[in-house]
Amino acid sequence: MKAIHFRFFYFLLAAAIVFNFSSCSKDNEEEVVSVTIDFEEVTLNPDGYWNGSDLSGNPKTESLYGSDVTNYYGSFKSGIVYFENKYTKEWFSWSGFACSSLTDKKDADILTNQYSVYANSGANDSKKFAVAFVDGTSDFRFDAGIEKTVQSVMVNNSTCTYLALKKGNDFSKTFEAGDWFKLTLTGYNAQGNKTGTKEFYLADFQNGKTYICSKWTKVELSSLGKVNKIEISLSSTDMGDYGMNTPAYVCLDDLVYIK
Repeated sequence: MKAIHFRFFYFLLAAAIVFNFSSCSKDNEEEVVSVTIDFEEVTLNPDGYWNGSDLSGNPKTESLYGSDVTNYYGSFKSGIVYFENKYTKEWFSWSGFACSSLTDKKDADILTNQYSVYANSGANDSKKFAVAFVDGTSDFRFDAGIEKTVQSVMVNNSTCTYLALKKGNDFSKTFEAGDWFKLTLTGYNAQGNKTGTKEFYLADFQNGKTYICSKWTKVELSSLGKVNKIEISLSSTDMGDYGMNTPAYVCLDDLVYIK
């Protein structure tokens, strides 16, 4: 009877230790809270987009292609993230990021339809999204000194880019075997040091594939680590004397970071 008593005592003691350890582990776990940047609070103009033409950026007179122009360097903000923008007053042109709600999937003209995503809405049936025209590189960032782990972003082609890849236009060719169009995202920490890169093919005709991104697609970015900014660039096999022929647009939505 004593042996049974002691075995039962040790069973209760072991169960108590396991329970207490489990309880402490749960109490010590940090709850991961993620935040989604969805652009829904950004104010658009009556035509359905924002591109810096309100001249809210900081003006700077610069010489460009032999002419003096006024470039307005600014950004728009969604949540706590700033999206870089440059607007050239004299040429009514922009680069960097714009914000849009346009979804015309038929107009292939870059001049009349540069703000549309090739989808029926923003990601997850939202109304608004970001569209980037990448002249070299563009970036989005947190305030100076702030670093966050960005988990993912939703990506898609713009309409004018998708149709150029599929059918070609006056400046770019129809994609064929061996061609590709690629988005590269590069993270930087608060000290300006590179933390990593992530690549995503917006079109891939390598190794027998005939892929053109036509729907919102999640790109995982956790591998970049904690970043203060993420810089984006575009590259293509369709190159000419003046650089890339493929229309240099890409659409982003639902940027998720850990709070």
